[in-house]
Amino acid sequence: MHYIIPDGSSYGQVQAQPSQSVDDSLFTISASRRIVKATTRDSLLVLADDAGQVTLVRFDGILKGKGRAPTFSRLAEGGEVHAMEVCTTEEKQWIVLARSIKRASLLEVYDADSGQLYATLPPLHRTPPHSLVASILNSTLASISSSEVLLFNFSADWSCTWALRGPSPRTSAPSSSLSTALWINSTNDSSTELASSETDDLLTIWDSGEICLWTSPPPSRASSKPMKLVWRISPPSTSSTLPSRPTATCSASGLLYTTSRTGGKTDVLVWDVEDRSLAQQVSLELETVESLHVLEEGDGDSVLLVHSGRCLYSLILGVNSRRPSLRLLHDCVDAVVGVSEGRIKVLVDGELCDLRASTLLKAASSTTEVSPPSASRGCISSLAPHAGELAFDPSWLETVSATRLQRIDALRRYLEVKGLFPSAHRSSIYATLLRCPSSSKYFTLLATPEDTTTMDAFRAEWELADWRAQARMESIIHLLRSHGFPTSALVDSIPPCIYGLLVTLAASTHPPTDQELFEISLTVLLRWARVLWDDSWREAKGDLWSLAEEVLEREGTSASSLREKGVSVARILANVAHGLVNGVLGMADWIVVLDHIVARSPLFFVCLLGALVDHHQEEVDSLGALETMDFFRHSHPVSTEELVREAEGLYLDASYQLVCP
Repeated sequence: MHYIIPDGSSYGQVQAQPSQSVDDSLFTISASRRIVKATTRDSLLVLADDAGQVTLVRFDGILKGKGRAPTFSRLAEGGEVHAMEVCTTEEKQWIVLARSIKRASLLEVYDADSGQLYATLPPLHRTPPHSLVASILNSTLASISSSEVLLFNFSADWSCTWALRGPSPRTSAPSSSLSTALWINSTNDSSTELASSETDDLLTIWDSGEICLWTSPPPSRASSKPMKLVWRISPPSTSSTLPSRPTATCSASGLLYTTSRTGGKTDVLVWDVEDRSLAQQVSLELETVESLHVLEEGDGDSVLLVHSGRCLYSLILGVNSRRPSLRLLHDCVDAVVGVSEGRIKVLVDGELCDLRASTLLKAASSTTEVSPPSASRGCISSLAPHAGELAFDPSWLETVSATRLQRIDALRRYLEVKGLFPSAHRSSIYATLLRCPSSSKYFTLLATPEDTTTMDAFRAEWELADWRAQARMESIIHLLRSHGFPTSALVDSIPPCIYGLLVTLAASTHPPTDQELFEISLTVLLRWARVLWDDSWREAKGDLWSLAEEVLEREGTSASSLREKGVSVARILANVAHGLVNGVLGMADWIVVLDHIVARSPLFFVCLLGALVDHHQEEVDSLGALETMDFFRHSHPVSTEELVREAEGLYLDASYQLVCP
């Protein structure tokens, strides 16, 4: 059954539509906009789309087989939703939203029965939280951001009363009748995950690669009973490192499942909380693991769901002589929302799908047995099935759920791996590039034909009275010069599209509208092509520039109508990229552009790279004649195969981390 969240105020029960987007789903829920976040508990489901609209869905009838349609009610609209969680107490169910509105990060508490706003906690976090995790045990909620962790007891007026680590709590906490804030410093961005063990009254915190077990918090803030750290243990291998986002989940039997990285592999660690020991370790040849979920657990085999990239695997952990195995269940899953009672809720291409686990397991492919465990450590090795062929999916361009700090952190890690800039400036440059213009006059500057200017001319033309904008512009140019750009007052060697971006970034502090984002990206793409196609190349290949303008003008003309139909900006830009490739560039030209993109790769062009690699994969694989071609960034010939492999690696690294500027 397929349910569509209604637009406007026509909420309530919604009848099923005949269409069904995922063949093996029990039901799907979609909206006019793309669903980017979801959370579920019991019979409640909370969805957030890419415009910040949050919808509460009740689907008791579906779960209990009564055939009733779900009911929908709107909780909030606007702003940016960072995290959501459903909290359950003995008396009520609550929905907690972490949102940013006008640069303020708020925790909003909604009554799940009425859908009404119950309380708004003050902006306690310095940076927006990236996750909210609720523990049924003693009604505990952890709000986790990149710089602190706040622990709430939501059965006692939503009071934050415990500092689990770091220096003494701040004395200048915001005053509120609903909250007494204690701040907890974090030592590593996005390094904390909360899980709960219900067997021995412990709260499990995975912090910066260490497992920390705390006695559970007291049931109310009136209690003077302190929390105590009872166990702390690091990963077993000295070569293990913390993933970019930790993953931890507790089972009902008291086992804790976490991940760590060793080399290019991901280890799944199984901890026995009661015995305080490592029970099992499985090494998977997966670059990243976004989440782990316990599907089945018993005296025999345990079945975990492993979400890696867009692939969903089942990991069967055997006992005694049974070998663990990894099987591919689904190859287009954006996120796993929840697992309960043999059903798996996932986000697939902006829709929520409710899947029957047994159906997926029966149809699972690519079974890979894992080597038997070693007698000394209980460690086992495995070879995971390949994640599937490289395919361009524009949905990952619109990762609006990521906070700005998370984006900057992802870019920083990406640049460190690729070594594109000196480490002292990597974060500064891309943190600046993530800011976008909001005024149409800056778009006008992007479109001007002048390719060189001085800082004095820049100030005179735009009458920048704000010294902060001037200082930011000078700082950006200083950083660029430190990367090899000319040190003279002129910036004539900076590609004009990059300079145009710098101008807009320097003069703006607010995010763009969708239309402005499209106009800016389209113009930058146009001018970047002008830089690539120099006079000699244009002479040899004909009037490529005119062809490109025709393609981009045609795509640009349809942009407004597409936006009116609810098509996302990212998908429009993907259409532009495909149109440019199809209508203008031959293969020899395309491979040069590809090399240039790999060498310089500003944010939007990593997205374009994905489209190019996917669209021309067969032709690229057969490019024997271009193996001795000279490329822009090489003083010697380079093989096409080497370049394409590098491009594929760049695409895979960037596809779930980078966002369109």
